[in-house]
This record gives sequence, structure tokens and C-alpha cells, in this order.
Amino acid sequence: MIRGHHDALARALSNVMLNAVDACRGGGNGGGHVRVRVRRVDRAGHASVELAVSDTGCGIPAEKLARIWDPYVTSKPGGTGLGLAIARQTVLAHDGAVDAESTVGVGTEIRFVLPVGEGENDGRS
Repeated sequence: MIRGHHDALARALSNVMLNAVDACRGGGNGGGHVRVRVRRVDRAGHASVELAVSDTGCGIPAEKLARIWDPYVTSKPGGTGLGLAIARQTVLAHDGAVDAESTVGVGTEIRFVLPVGEGENDGRS
């Protein structure tokens, strides 16, 4: 279990999933696919959960990838460029980490790593 603010974390994950769907629509590859993966990981010696959203959409050019977390950076017509910035801020506020990998024409993967709540890191009560 992850302890935190449910609404804020749900919004962060929802935003990433909506971005993945949008990327698949605009990828020119016949629709694309979105996959969500959840797994336990170790982060700096602490039990954590990794949430990964990957798509087979249009991808993000390498020169733009580092800036996707910055406010007001967007490639979407009419987009505010705040979705990923707020998602990053939410994950960091929960002592987590964010990461992204992307290849143009292949797709993108966004990962959130969040610590497991106290007393819940071994999966037993």
C-alpha cells in the first residue's frame, strides 16, 4: 500500500494515462496501445512501488524529453503544459521519483516510483 493523498495521486496517474492516449491518437500508427504496469521495486534500500505507463504513440524527441516536467511546456494544441509538471510535483511531495524514456515513432514510458507506507513494506500484517 502507498500512503498519500488519493485524489492528487489519482490525478497524476490519470494525466499521464490521458497523455498516452493522446500520443497514440496522433502517432499515425493506426491507434497504438497504452499499457499500465505496477511492480514492487527497491529504491535506495526502501520498498517502493513503480507505476509505469507506456504507449506506442508518436514519442517525444530527445531534445524535448528533459523539459516535459517543466511548467507550460506542451506540444498539444490548446494544452496548458501543466499536467506533467503537477504530476511530478505530486509524486515528489510523496517522497517519490519520476522518470521518462521515449523514442520518436516507437512510444513513451513514464514512471512514478512511490515509497510503500510504513508497516506495509513486507506485504504481511
